[in-house]
Amino acid sequence: KHDGGEKKKTEGSRENQTSNPAHTHLMATPEEIFKRLAEIAEGILGNDNDIRKQCEAALIEVKTQPDAYVQGLMNLIDTHADGAVRSFAAVMLRKDLTKLITERNQAQMWNLITPETAALVKNNIIGLGQKETISTVRNKIADAISEIVVTVFDVEDQGGDPRQEWPSVLTDIMTLSVSEDVGLAGMGLRVLEQLVMYLNEYFKDSMETLYNIINSNLDSSSWDNRKLAIGNYSNLVDMTENLDVREGLKGLIPKVLTTCYAIIVEDEILGASALESLVELAEDDC
Repeated sequence: KHDGGEKKKTEGSRENQTSNPAHTHLMATPEEIFKRLAEIAEGILGNDNDIRKQCEAALIEVKTQPDAYVQGLMNLIDTHADGAVRSFAAVMLRKDLTKLITERNQAQMWNLITPETAALVKNNIIGLGQKETISTVRNKIADAISEIVVTVFDVEDQGGDPRQEWPSVLTDIMTLSVSEDVGLAGMGLRVLEQLVMYLNEYFKDSMETLYNIINSNLDSSSWDNRKLAIGNYSNLVDMTENLDVREGLKGLIPKVLTTCYAIIVEDEILGASALESLVELAEDDC
């Protein structure tokens, strides 16, 4: 245990390091970035406002090394013991890999990382979600997955078929959505709900599979998964232009409505969210 003086000295050292941009800038290896990112995340999530501000400034500096930064975030999600830090890393990965960076000619950080770092993300991000044991953190990882997939497909679509760059991802997500583990199925459904909305054209040959995924999860033992199944159904019907496919999806309407009512009875707030997606669908069809 440290006494008060030692603790003050330790905190002072951290403050000095955090407020020194040169210290961050000189780090060149992913290992050093990972260690620094862990300190930064802990500082930002802490209660000391001064340390938080210093860590936020240091985070901006770390981002000037995109590859080491992204690798460090992936490492935090994979290995850090604190769920709050893993959640923070997933949120930053989603925001920074997919958002437009105005000061860099509208480029996304995804365009700034090397093919090796991109492969690291594509090969491991779903597995990190499957490994995660805390549902709220898993949801953050799922949100990161969905936005990264949409970003990759958007970037690669400009030069050919983006499925060649991440060939198994859509199949992997659909398979995950019918996992016997309701937590993993929920993760898959959460990702799929967004992909069906933004990448609908790539699911044209998978409509029967999507129908079965939704139908199966409407009977899930998880009320959250039932709600997600309704969200997937609404997005699928809304985004599908093929009239024959839309007609086929109508076969699920009675079950969707029955499930929505059951959710409302069980959990009014969750049910209201499920009902909202159906109302939006009805309004769009009017």
